[in-house]
Amino acid sequence: MQISIVLLIFGFVASYLLLIETQILHLLSKKKNRNRFRYENLGVKLLAIESQPKSKRSKILFIIFSAFLFFTSLALLVLGNLQLSLPIFTFSILILTILKWNFHNIYGLYANGIIWEDAIEWNRLHSWKIEGNQIISIQKTNGTSFSISAPNQIHEISNILREKIGGNG
Repeated sequence: MQISIVLLIFGFVASYLLLIETQILHLLSKKKNRNRFRYENLGVKLLAIESQPKSKRSKILFIIFSAFLFFTSLALLVLGNLQLSLPIFTFSILILTILKWNFHNIYGLYANGIIWEDAIEWNRLHSWKIEGNQIISIQKTNGTSFSISAPNQIHEISNILREKIGGNG
């Protein structure tokens, strides 16, 4: 085996394990994610928003599928098929990234802002309204808007929004 292939295999394994350790393990355990620096200034979480329930089993299945793709790409690399190995490896990392963004639990209303797709401070929100008793539409001060679909939490969310940015939905 050439030294370049050995280094490539080592790089595959190192990057995959680093990604799992820093981004994925906290999803399966109760550990706090150490990589949330950008959200720390929003303060204490007032209400967690869960748009759709997600099971631990589906998280594990995502990881198993990604690991299967990783080991398949590693086997192809050892066999010398670099053209197939790199795309499969990239796809396995993409699956882990999708897993992270679909299953993280930082969405919610905080003391100093809201996290829904991005961290937004209260002073950057202009108005809000309830649409059809299931969706809350929030308009930002820059004119863009986003919707929160949490049918079981509409009342709690609207109470916090009334307190923080005013209005009556």
